[in-house]
Amino acid sequence: MPNVVNVSPTETHQMIRARAMFLDVRDQNEWDAGHATDAVFIPLEE
Repeated sequence: MPNVVNVSPTETHQMIRARAMFLDVRDQNEWDAGHATDAVFIPLEE
């Protein structure tokens, strides 16, 4: 996947501090197993 960007934990922390929105598009069972605080969930099927 050429458009996927890996983000380090440090970069993630900086993004959170800058008020980045985290969009989680996994399946419901993956979301239920755990997710980032304040992440927005839109199931992959949608």
